Amino acid sequence: MAASSHTLCAPGLDELPALLALLADCALPVADIEAAHLPGFLICRDEGRLIATAGLQPCGETVLLRSLAVAAHCRQRGLAAQLLAALEQRALADGHRQIFLLTTSAQDFFSARGFRLLPRSAVPPGITATAQFRCLCPASAACMVKILDGALARESAA
Repeated sequence: MAASSHTLCAPGLDELPALLALLADCALPVADIEAAHLPGFLICRDEGRLIATAGLQPCGETVLLRSLAVAAHCRQRGLAAQLLAALEQRALADGHRQIFLLTTSAQDFFSARGFRLLPRSAVPPGITATAQFRCLCPASAACMVKILDGALARESAA
């Protein structure tokens, strides 16, 4: 099934357990995710089952991309790129011009989509104050940033 046949939407409160299970299956941190964070997330379903998710965590004037996960049996369908493009559009609409992230396994994916490596010492305080940055992601995780503008977000959506 093509990625375009999947609909992205906000998760309902009842979907928190499935979202946490998907993140855990993908070896991503879940310790700090609670119901209050759900409005920052998008999910993708296939036949009613949650198969992909990602979220934005506002951090003052910046935003942290977190928890981009696709179920193993649904990878290589463009779902991660679709989620990323939608969240970039959301970040722009909310007035954010930078997206930060930490990754231990997807540096090439994000580099191919305009993110660049950033020394941890250059990360703004709003991001460094997050649990992701302080303790949930290992110090070996790559820190990356993307500067957003309308053209970049449209390009990502294509």
